[in-house]
Amino acid sequence: MKLAMFEPTSESKKEIDDWFVAYDELTRYFKFEEMADRGLFPMYVITDDSTGNGVTRTWSREDFITSMKSAMENTPDDIQYNTVRKPYMINANVAIVLTEWRPNKDSDEGALKYADVLLKKDGEWRFQTMIQGGWGDFL
Repeated sequence: MKLAMFEPTSESKKEIDDWFVAYDELTRYFKFEEMADRGLFPMYVITDDSTGNGVTRTWSREDFITSMKSAMENTPDDIQYNTVRKPYMINANVAIVLTEWRPNKDSDEGALKYADVLLKKDGEWRFQTMIQGGWGDFL
């Protein structure tokens, strides 16, 4: 295999954008099983805790579903969140996606930044690593 600097095409970027549109639709309707279908397990979780220490976990599919249900249980059904994503494609099969999420497009209150590592498996994008600050005390 010859290594070379990968330059993503507009089509490869659109694949990731489309993947997140579909995933966001699943989160909007709390479809946890289907959300998990888009993961590559075991999944890695990277965060920190309230003391400033790094925390990592390896999640099974069941861990993911349980954690997502717990994290989203108080989310209003009519939330109108806004996301801005910046994919950085390592190659055609590996990407890091930085996300800025706002629960209200007119305010930064409750806004979050996080990153996902996506990998292709059998030609389909899957998220494999989730990185977000502040969740270590809950894990």
